[in-house]
Amino acid sequence: MDQNKRNALLNKEMAEKMITSEDYMGARDKLVEAKKLFPMLENVSSMLTVCDILCAASIKFPGCGVDNYWVLQLRPSANDSDIKSRYWKLVGMLRPVKNTFPGAELAFKLVQDAFTVLLDGGQRFGFDLKRCQSWRNCGAHEITNKDRVETAQSSYGTKVASTSEISDGSNKENDVTDIFPKIENSQQEKIDSPGASWISSHVVPVENEEIDRVAESTSSHTTSELQTVIHKKREDNFFNFNNIRRDEVFDVGQIWATGYQAYLPRRYAMITNKSNFELSVAWFKPVPLTADERRWCQADIPVSCGSFYLDTDMMQDKLSGSRIFSHICSPVHGLTEEFEIYPKIGEVWAIYKDWDLFEWSCNLELLKGGKFEIVEILEDYLKYTGALVTRLIKVDGFKNIYQRDNEEESNSTFHISPTNLYIFSHYIPSFKFMGGEMDKIEEGMFELDLLALPQDGVNFKPLNETSSSNISIVTEILPPLKPQAETQSFKGNWSTNDISVGQIWALYSGSDAMPRLYALINSFVSMSHVIVTYLEPQPVIDVEISWEKENLPIVCGIFRVGKTVQTLEMLWFSCPAKFQRSTNGVFYKIYPRKGEVWAMYKNWNKKWSQSDYQNYQCRIVEILSDFSDDSGVKIVRLVEVKGCMTFFQRHRYDGFELTRAVSKAEMLSFSHRIPAFVVPGIGRYGIPENAWHLEPDALPPRHIT
Repeated sequence: MDQNKRNALLNKEMAEKMITSEDYMGARDKLVEAKKLFPMLENVSSMLTVCDILCAASIKFPGCGVDNYWVLQLRPSANDSDIKSRYWKLVGMLRPVKNTFPGAELAFKLVQDAFTVLLDGGQRFGFDLKRCQSWRNCGAHEITNKDRVETAQSSYGTKVASTSEISDGSNKENDVTDIFPKIENSQQEKIDSPGASWISSHVVPVENEEIDRVAESTSSHTTSELQTVIHKKREDNFFNFNNIRRDEVFDVGQIWATGYQAYLPRRYAMITNKSNFELSVAWFKPVPLTADERRWCQADIPVSCGSFYLDTDMMQDKLSGSRIFSHICSPVHGLTEEFEIYPKIGEVWAIYKDWDLFEWSCNLELLKGGKFEIVEILEDYLKYTGALVTRLIKVDGFKNIYQRDNEEESNSTFHISPTNLYIFSHYIPSFKFMGGEMDKIEEGMFELDLLALPQDGVNFKPLNETSSSNISIVTEILPPLKPQAETQSFKGNWSTNDISVGQIWALYSGSDAMPRLYALINSFVSMSHVIVTYLEPQPVIDVEISWEKENLPIVCGIFRVGKTVQTLEMLWFSCPAKFQRSTNGVFYKIYPRKGEVWAMYKNWNKKWSQSDYQNYQCRIVEILSDFSDDSGVKIVRLVEVKGCMTFFQRHRYDGFELTRAVSKAEMLSFSHRIPAFVVPGIGRYGIPENAWHLEPDALPPRHIT
């Protein structure tokens, strides 16, 4: 690896010298070789971008000069949104090397110049005329600097056409007649094949219809008239959100947020069939977790966050018109057909102002008169902790551009707890500015999709009013959800932001103060005290019944809500438990989940008594699979990293990890869960990659290292 890295750095130095001598293709070849030798070479993709831009600009046309479409790697039919998107992508690629890599500043200037010309209607029109005339009159054989144009694989991943494909026109995608429109065949033969290959791989074609459009325009209008027309056609907005809803984007199997019968994108549908301009969709229904959420859903009020389930019994609808659809979703799928959608960092959402889950679900008139606030998500929403958001306000002079509310007295940043999940109305597609894109636009501002931007006065239409479909509620025992990622640090002091009503937490208890007692959170007494109800084991099989009679701790299995209610300080809390709940809310299933770390009793026996338990020892294991009644769980043993008491790694024997299955009958061999998270390798302390850092307070006093 070290030798590869040295060779890669050597190739990089050679590339820098070639750039200085204007051998851009040679420099590019060296960088491609360097990337193959050492893919982690810093900013190598940015350097390749520099070479691509300089190569494109080195090919000049009489009367036209540098082809701005080539520089930005765009088709002549590109609209303003395409140009802006490509410009900011290239700027982002060039920025890391702007002051360190030869030619980067020149490439940056070329991109800016091309952007300026193509985004201005008048300048673009004039450039298009010169470009088309140059192609027709001069032919491709008059391209200068042909010796620099050699076959190369584009760093953008564009397909490279072979010489045979270009010469015989068999490859329609890279047909040379698209690249050199209306040039005689004899002129095409004068193109050197390496140059043609580079053009095919790096440059998008000039389309005949584009030239015809310009030619027809010039025959019936003067230049000044056409400039006026073009200026009128320019979009008022910076980002064209309609591009995310183009017909070619839709495909079977996708999940979309729709405004169908709800005015705003607050219902989710899966595309099941695509025929011409009509789409068949199946609807998802929400999976409420609390009594208030069930009341909300029974009132048929739209739900945009949480868990959803595809209703295969619901009649499918046929929809047409892209404006019905807002945006494609990227949900997190669980172990079943259920999927989850929660706000993610950087997204923009609408939330209900002065929202009240109970009151609104009981009185729909309150909902219809409600108002909205727009917020930016500052951290991923977690099911156990909620999310931090900040309020956005409209920028003066714009109808759909928003910025953060920085007034000190506005309390613009606030926390939304998991119990308030339904306060989220819907996601709003957005574009975040880097600053300078338009007049009065600053870094961090958002342009919002007008189609999803709400107006005060909450409008919704129950789905069952005009459709045979009806969103019903899942009332069965909830299927297991995908394990939640742990916070990447241990909490020294829990707060009301970390704990929510309805959660189950493991509590430190017993003579060894290990987290083996479960409690249901009822309510908060203060910022540091909560009222809880303890859970009690509900033994089912004989070994569990015997274990309970011996008054031994049970941490896996079925639990019931007990009768003991107590006020506790949060310092007794270890970690939230993942569970499945019965429909009546009385019974809970708690078993180890994939990705967790647990302590297991060494030499455990189902016939243990209190005396056996008093001298227990533990091994530390990582859970490799979720629990099932048939196969239990799969585990791998963890051992302490030498010299690091709270860092553990997978145990290996002769290079193999030792794994085994733990059956349902052996679940009592689990002592308790240990909060833990994976850490990157720390070489100087001998901590390997993907080692685990364990909560010291939950490490059993006698564990095998």
